[in-house]
Amino acid sequence: MKGDLPQTEKVMNILCRASFLWYWFFDNLSVLIKIKFINSLDFNSINRKACKFWLLGCLIGMALAVYAMVNDMKKEAELLILKAKVKPTSDLADNKAFDEAAWK
Repeated sequence: MKGDLPQTEKVMNILCRASFLWYWFFDNLSVLIKIKFINSLDFNSINRKACKFWLLGCLIGMALAVYAMVNDMKKEAELLILKAKVKPTSDLADNKAFDEAAWK
């Protein structure tokens, strides 16, 4: 099911993961600066970049969660409309017809 993601969701996932990758890079770089392994870079600017990428990754992750919730609500609404049209009863044949229609 995850393989069938829309293009928008794929791009947002890639951006989210890339943001956390850059956060990881700059955070490790700031640690190396802090322990004086690297002396040529400024700790505050590198640490600020790391924090910005972390924030960006979190914001994109939240946007992905909202996007997924909206899609799930649309699917739920479609299923409720389908259920209202089919009106399954206690008869197994009707329930089977509803299940088949719901999974299409």
